[in-house]
Amino acid sequence: MVVAIACILLFVKPIPLIEVSLYGTSWIIVFAYLVSFFAVALKPVIAAMMTLDQAVEEAALLDGATVVVRLHRIILPLVLPSVAAGGVMVILLAFNE
Repeated sequence: MVVAIACILLFVKPIPLIEVSLYGTSWIIVFAYLVSFFAVALKPVIAAMMTLDQAVEEAALLDGATVVVRLHRIILPLVLPSVAAGGVMVILLAFNE
């Protein structure tokens, strides 16, 4: 409720650079839901990132993997299940609301 009121007050005037107002459109509801459930979606992802073993990433670094390769081939496959879990949590909470 508080986020919805804050979004309405924030977007009553048009956005300065693009002169578009979200007030009175369905996009303000989408924005309010994104802001409300962003922390819920990030909790499992942050927990998964904290439990990653640094030795795996260091081994890839010693093999000459760049940051993008390490992110794409090592970190992302290990964190992807927690991203899916966060998405399911958000869908269930939003559906319940």
